[in-house]
Amino acid sequence: MGLDHPTLHRDLPDLAAGYEHVVIDGPPRVTDLTRSAILAADVVLIPVQPGKNVDHIREHGLEPEDIEHAYATADEFTTSRSSGRPAFYGLARNRSDVFVVYENGIKLSSNCLLY
Repeated sequence: MGLDHPTLHRDLPDLAAGYEHVVIDGPPRVTDLTRSAILAADVVLIPVQPGKNVDHIREHGLEPEDIEHAYATADEFTTSRSSGRPAFYGLARNRSDVFVVYENGIKLSSNCLLY
């Protein structure tokens, strides 16, 4: 069924009545429809491809696992003062300090950021 309109989150409860699960497949970009689909969802899966960030991380002598470790052990979640983007402080696996600023954070709601 095609429901490509930004009121999906309001219309879906009536349309989904009688179904145990509903899968919403949206466009690969942020639009009003994407926002509405996320608002309608209990669970959101956003597939991503590794890109230039891995090369950038390695240029600083780190591996992606170091960033994951820093996130898991983050001391503080904050906002970058220079860019206004979400950021966090943590420790790499070798215990060195890491400050990570998200490059393309898009705020979709008060508690959901899409990268």
